[in-house]
Amino acid sequence: MADTPLTISFQTTSGEVSSASLSLDTDKNTSYYGAEKSTFEINDIVYLKLIPGVSTQNYTLGSSYGDLILSQQDLPYLIEEFLNFENTKEIELSYIPYVLDPTYIFESEWIGDDIGIILRADKKITIVSEGIGILKCTYWTLGDRLQLSNCSLSYTEYDVLCLAEFNDSSKASTSISFEGGAATTAYISVVVKNICNDEVIPNATVTITGANFSQSGYTDSNGKYTTTAKGTVGSTYSILITASGYDNSNLDILKNDSFVLADPIN
Repeated sequence: MADTPLTISFQTTSGEVSSASLSLDTDKNTSYYGAEKSTFEINDIVYLKLIPGVSTQNYTLGSSYGDLILSQQDLPYLIEEFLNFENTKEIELSYIPYVLDPTYIFESEWIGDDIGIILRADKKITIVSEGIGILKCTYWTLGDRLQLSNCSLSYTEYDVLCLAEFNDSSKASTSISFEGGAATTAYISVVVKNICNDEVIPNATVTITGANFSQSGYTDSNGKYTTTAKGTVGSTYSILITASGYDNSNLDILKNDSFVLADPIN
């Protein structure tokens, strides 16, 4: 299935070029889920399309939550762009046209004063006579498909900011909307500290057990241990902590030998 045309509507003057764009890859998401989606659920995979203004630029990716990675490079996307001519003869297209089909490289439709012949050389659009009007341009360009995953926040609703930063310091960003809900499973994290001085205890052994659940490991340099398997929210778990030079946690007077796993956010 061909990707849904990316529509860009803007006004520009001679010499100005729009920045890269980052947006939902609507057709890919529709194909993946079997229906068009503009809002996603926790842990959904979301596909985005990144179209750079300059094809040779490198970029780095980031997101406010989850993992944003490159999925596929150099995919053809159809651009529909509107250029506003006012007392100028030359304007550049936002993106570099790509020859996907030799019979279809570039199409244009002029609305405005009679300006004669319209010429195109790569990204540059030139009109023979100055005039006022709008030029609708349709052409293919190359872009990259990105994938956003592991967005498991359990807020009722939240947005994830996705960002691509290019080597010339230009940026492209978009926000993806998620509808959350109470999580049913979650990893269990423990930070072990000395109760007398609040210092963390590295290399402590942590054992967590529950119904059909058993995990054991060592705290890191920050005193933290996280299970490699998820527990069930609302279930009760027992915990045993041992460390060299300390009594094990079952021998102290603190009532912290078991706990109920709560929703990781709420």
